[in-house]
Amino acid sequence: MTQKPRETRYVRELAAAKLPAGAGRKASVAIERIEVKKDKQVKLRFSSWQGSRMQARPLDLTEEELLPLFDAALRAGVFSEQFMRDLGGLLASARAPDEPAAPAQPTTDLEKVQAHFHDLIRSRAGDLLGNQASSLPQLSREEASEEEPAWFPIEGMHGGFKYWWDPASSRLRLMSESWSRIAAGSGQLHEVTPSGARLLGEGFV
Repeated sequence: MTQKPRETRYVRELAAAKLPAGAGRKASVAIERIEVKKDKQVKLRFSSWQGSRMQARPLDLTEEELLPLFDAALRAGVFSEQFMRDLGGLLASARAPDEPAAPAQPTTDLEKVQAHFHDLIRSRAGDLLGNQASSLPQLSREEASEEEPAWFPIEGMHGGFKYWWDPASSRLRLMSESWSRIAAGSGQLHEVTPSGARLLGEGFV
């Protein structure tokens, strides 16, 4: 339902979307973009009408009735571009209350190396990781050198992971030695880069 923009001594209608409502079709519901003249602010007004007279009552609609009205408002340009961008962001981030947030995807090379290193630890330790699964190593370029490697022990393995940055590599390259003292020959040497983890040697310890 479209009509010429309305203007009163109080407000100026910038854009509006109206849809028929009620059994007799003499009533209508609307979403309007208005400029309030007194304070010169642009606002959104949700209203119900009986003929050409706006009703002084809240606009109560079911979700099934509200969606077509929103669709009409979108087509009529009631909402600003900034509002639409913000609304899109809200909808994209919305999730059910019990639904866990999706983990953020690694973007930097350091984050990718850390993600692959964590995957390596999980695959090697399995169920032996236990409660330590929530406290995996947080990598930093300032730590874990070849001279002073870092150590992540895993109680269930009676061993763990020694790791350090390869100083000779021109790209991020984490070296990792892991073993379990309850399994002879369990030692493995891996390199971990932004592309993934690769086994370089095994059978020691």
